[in-house]
Amino acid sequence: MQLAGNRLPMLDDESKKDLLEAFEDLHIEVEACLVDALNGVEASGQGALLNRLFRAIHNVKGNAGLMGVQPVVDFAHVIEEVAESLRSNKFDLSEKVAEALLIAMDRLRDIHEQELLDKRFDNLCIDELKALYHALAVADKDAACAVAQQTLQFLGAGVADEHASLSASPIVSNDQHILQLGPCADSDLQARDLAFFQHTALALDNLEPSWFGRSIQLYDWAMKMNEISGRQVDETQFAAAIYLHDLGMSFVPAEIAGNRLYANPQSHDAVRNHPDWGYQYLVRMPGWEEAATIIREHHECVDGTGYPSGLKGGDIHPGAKILKILDSFFALTNGCVDVGRRSSTVRAVSAINARIDTEFEGLWVQCFNHMIRKELRLGNI
Repeated sequence: MQLAGNRLPMLDDESKKDLLEAFEDLHIEVEACLVDALNGVEASGQGALLNRLFRAIHNVKGNAGLMGVQPVVDFAHVIEEVAESLRSNKFDLSEKVAEALLIAMDRLRDIHEQELLDKRFDNLCIDELKALYHALAVADKDAACAVAQQTLQFLGAGVADEHASLSASPIVSNDQHILQLGPCADSDLQARDLAFFQHTALALDNLEPSWFGRSIQLYDWAMKMNEISGRQVDETQFAAAIYLHDLGMSFVPAEIAGNRLYANPQSHDAVRNHPDWGYQYLVRMPGWEEAATIIREHHECVDGTGYPSGLKGGDIHPGAKILKILDSFFALTNGCVDVGRRSSTVRAVSAINARIDTEFEGLWVQCFNHMIRKELRLGNI
């Protein structure tokens, strides 16, 4: 490890890998402590779990300090203060406080990736979050819940509602009636094609246990977002793209698609190429060229870091931008077989909003936020 001209060290790849892996282990430990503490799992009482929680966050801070990654140290410090207040019994661990801590750990992961992998984030709002978490750390029993709610409102783009269950993921429907009420096709041939695409989508959903009801849910959310935008995307083409957007994943070996490589698609050509495989399948069917384009571009990022073509903002089809947001949201909230590892609605919304103008276009994230808030009010989430 060499020191650069500034105060941050130049870490070699092995050191970066070690630090990231250590953080992931501690992240899992924090999640487990919070879930067990809320559920009263520990026989020796909540105190032992809160001590473990503090130690895990303290170790995140300590590891980053040893490597000289000061931005991680600074943010971890305010989270550590909250954990110290909890174990000192200054206030109780509520569902809202736990959710705020879980999202704080997600932000710590983002900072790790920003500092170690040069991944760009334009909307982390770290200074504002430091102030909010410090306010939580110094709050008393009467004020802590309100401060946590304020923090969640900021993190969740207004999605956190006092009457909504913060720990719950969206309830995924498997009601095929939603698909049957799809857009009117322009011809009998298009209608038959759409029926075939729907059938294929439901079969694809059976490839992964965590994909149960996915096509139905993505279709429902996508049409609602498109309606909010004034129907900028042709509904029939969009429906076809939603149904077949992950057709290419059926050609990816299960041992690759089902493991952690899928979270880092750049690391395996098969995952990286799956949008193009779906495109090549559909573009050969007359009349579905626009849907094929949406499929090909649904993993592109507005800053040009996506795949398979590295397209930027204005070059990406609007339908692909919508689908990327919703695909990511579903993966966060329902894409893990282990229910305990799934993100809540607020936590997932926070992750989406943190990636405005890097992975996702701000305009479409605003439509997404509006749609999710409406779904919460209607009791659909």
